[in-house]
Amino acid sequence: MDLRSLLSDDEVNAVILSHEFAIEMEKMSARDLAESDQVQWEEWGERPLFQRIREWFAHLFAHWM
Repeated sequence: MDLRSLLSDDEVNAVILSHEFAIEMEKMSARDLAESDQVQWEEWGERPLFQRIREWFAHLFAHWM
């Protein structure tokens, strides 16, 4: 286990041996990808000031979320 990831990212690795579980996770991942939108760098840079302020404020608490 990567101690840094565990402490700073609350990340844990797991080994799942169920083939059915793996198929379900692949379906969920494909569904998430299909429902997502690609963000272009130019669009990201042009987002409204209020949204940037909210993101900055939320980032202050990211470690505890």
